[in-house]
Amino acid sequence: MNKFVQGFSIVEFLAATVIATVSAGAIMFGVSNIRKTTDLLNTKEKAFEQLVNYTDFWKAKIAAGEWAGTNTWTPGPQFDLVDKNNRPIRAVLSKKGSAVNGNFPYPLYSLETKITWQDRYGESNIPERELNFKVYQIEFK
Repeated sequence: MNKFVQGFSIVEFLAATVIATVSAGAIMFGVSNIRKTTDLLNTKEKAFEQLVNYTDFWKAKIAAGEWAGTNTWTPGPQFDLVDKNNRPIRAVLSKKGSAVNGNFPYPLYSLETKITWQDRYGESNIPERELNFKVYQIEFK
């Protein structure tokens, strides 16, 4: 009787199946994790662009002498950032600012702006994301 038969046993087949399943699962987990991370970065980039525009707008208002802000956070416009799947993400812009040196030849103002948004669906225990800017602007007379 021949003790060795060519091929493989059921145990070897099951071991190979388990290894292949674990490998495929790890690859799929990595792909979905990378995709979620890039979506979050994409949304953050859109929020950054909106904050830059909002900050530039208020810097121009200060430079033109049209500042009427306070030193407390004042909520600004609310709008939707649209993610990759066309889902709206509610974002809120805010500002606060004050004169740093009064009326000495050219008034200098400190301006802080921020944007907050919640970009993870179904995860209410995650705090809102936030970006802040702090800039100084001279009022031109």
